[in-house]
Amino acid sequence: MKRQTLPFLFVSAFLALLAIPAAGQLVYQTNTANPTVFAPGSTINLPNANPGLTSSLTIRIVNVTGVVQTVNSIASSGASFSLTQVPALPALLGPGASIVFTINFTPSQAGTATGSLAINSDTFTLSGVGTAAQLVFSYQAAGTTITIGATNTSVVFSPVTITKTAQITFSVRNGGTLPVVISNIGVGQAIGAGVGTANATAFTVTGLPNLPTSLAAGSDFSFTIAFQPTVLGFSNAVLQVDTNAIPLIGSGTAPPAIPAYTITGATSPLTPKGQPKVSLTLASAYPIALTGVLNMAVTGALPADPAVQFATGGRTVPFAIPANSTSAIFGPTGATIGTSVGFQSGTVADTITFSPTFATKDGGIDMTPAAPTTLQLALPTSAPVLAGLQLANATSVAATTTAAATNSFSLAVTGYATARSLTRFSVQFTMTSGYTMPQTQFTVDLTSASAIWFQSATSQAFGGQFIVTVPFTFNGTLPSGASIQNAFSSVSVTVANPQGTSNAVQANF
Repeated sequence: MKRQTLPFLFVSAFLALLAIPAAGQLVYQTNTANPTVFAPGSTINLPNANPGLTSSLTIRIVNVTGVVQTVNSIASSGASFSLTQVPALPALLGPGASIVFTINFTPSQAGTATGSLAINSDTFTLSGVGTAAQLVFSYQAAGTTITIGATNTSVVFSPVTITKTAQITFSVRNGGTLPVVISNIGVGQAIGAGVGTANATAFTVTGLPNLPTSLAAGSDFSFTIAFQPTVLGFSNAVLQVDTNAIPLIGSGTAPPAIPAYTITGATSPLTPKGQPKVSLTLASAYPIALTGVLNMAVTGALPADPAVQFATGGRTVPFAIPANSTSAIFGPTGATIGTSVGFQSGTVADTITFSPTFATKDGGIDMTPAAPTTLQLALPTSAPVLAGLQLANATSVAATTTAAATNSFSLAVTGYATARSLTRFSVQFTMTSGYTMPQTQFTVDLTSASAIWFQSATSQAFGGQFIVTVPFTFNGTLPSGASIQNAFSSVSVTVANPQGTSNAVQANF
């Protein structure tokens, strides 16, 4: 009798259905018409994607055996990779059956990103390229390369002394995978951001490439940013590289003292009513532009003469000293006078003192020395000076054979006295031939009249100037039809004060 073996065969088939998948029993491929097959341990390359966008690849798992296979797990790792449409697991795959899922690639930046994929015990490397132009900015400071990013957001200069310049090398690199065209690079004003003073003029860029320029992936170029502070403390601006704005921050420290200077030109003693000039010169060139004001002060025992002022008017005159030069150029903005400025010395004995103030042209930093050098010029007291003589208010009644003529006139002299005092008026008449007069020389005491005039508020507007008018009356008999003017051919006048006697002035009748 034949033996039965069917139960044994049935048990063997049942055990085969429950077998654990072995290597080579599952095939991994792209879910496309012409699929690409990936062997365990190989790399699955995802389609390129721009940063922030997503590319995807659908994978099919196929059971190529004649028995049921089980997919227990599908997992990915790597920040740029994720899985979607994963079927419920574990999944039983009969012979020829398959399941699909999707691998997503979302790069955060340009460049190659990697991750991994595990299906049961089979592993794969995931790779994707973030395709974009990605500009990377950096600069050199103290021998160290500092990259602009989340930690270092600005280009920061070490403190710089005003009048000095600091430079850094700034680099632009294309860290992406595509070329980029850069059209504009420059420094602009910082608005509503940063610390200190918005001061774009303190920052300059040099050594730029010809713009626009195309920067290939992985390529770079460099240029120089210079910082020359003009104000104390912080200054800020913005480096603009197309739409990229990088803050620039620098700080200025106190500039060096200005060199010694001299005020030259006019010398003591001054001549009354003179128009001398003065100049201001630094002992050596200063590296940045300066501005200033030359001040005039009038002091003394006597009231100051308001006529003492600069040729430009007033007792102050602005000046400028260009960078790297020594001579002050006088005059208000846009109206240059020159390297010297005239002034009126006046007619009062006083001391005129010139003293300057200095400041930096940019930033207005006060550079005036604590004990500034001054120039003092003295106008001394002296004897009066006469400028002119006039015959005034002359009246004449012709003599007749029966009546004497009465004639009157005034002598008016103009001049100045730096001591603002007069003591006497002296006059000498010269008679016409044929006429005689018992007395031809007269002296008039001016002490009281002089004091009244020079002590009045009105006189102060005229400094030491005066007009002395002395009336004369001639009583006597003149020939019929003659007048007093016929009797005198000329007259000479002097005035005096404690300092001496003036020059003589003459007039003809």
